[in-house]
Amino acid sequence: MVSLDWSQCPAVESLPVKLEGAWLFKGTWMPVKVVFENLEAGMTVNEITGIFGVTREEVKTVLRFVSESLAGAWRFKGTRMPVKVVFENLGAGMSVDEIAGMFDVTREEVKSVLHFASESLTNEPASGYSQYEVLNRISRKAAMVILFANLSVLLCIYLGYNGVAAVLGLLTGFSTLFVVFRQAPSHGVNQIEQLNNKNLPNIRVPREGGR
Repeated sequence: MVSLDWSQCPAVESLPVKLEGAWLFKGTWMPVKVVFENLEAGMTVNEITGIFGVTREEVKTVLRFVSESLAGAWRFKGTRMPVKVVFENLGAGMSVDEIAGMFDVTREEVKSVLHFASESLTNEPASGYSQYEVLNRISRKAAMVILFANLSVLLCIYLGYNGVAAVLGLLTGFSTLFVVFRQAPSHGVNQIEQLNNKNLPNIRVPREGGR
């Protein structure tokens, strides 16, 4: 069994208020999963960075993280080819077809390890809260702010302070937005402890003396 702990990758983050906790490149809305899906489809790192607005260094950091996570004795079945070599050469700018043509692996075998990396990015919201709990916490706080602000507006209108009521009405909207973004849990990757334990396809740890 092998797993990838994405909380240890410095280039990515998982926040419940961004795409339901999907792993994204830090400071962006770009899912890391998209990189592996497009590499699997035959694109190179340069092509991906040119289309999706992430830097080459960010993509290389992600590929380096996978390579280091699979370092050691993980090899393609029936070969001496280390799996990490795939990710090292993808980071260097090669495509799946170029790697399959240069090394003792098939295109499908290379695609299978990319698919594994892509699937390892599936996770629950990083805060440890379910999506329902996240929205419920936000809704309660926002409702309290709106109720208080509306009561204040009505009181000002009743007392004849229409100008003050208008200002409070505007503040109600801004206050609600502030509470939504302020109260949403933003624990990030440090709260994730559940790992995706899946069998890595097409690779094995060779026995000593064997291929």
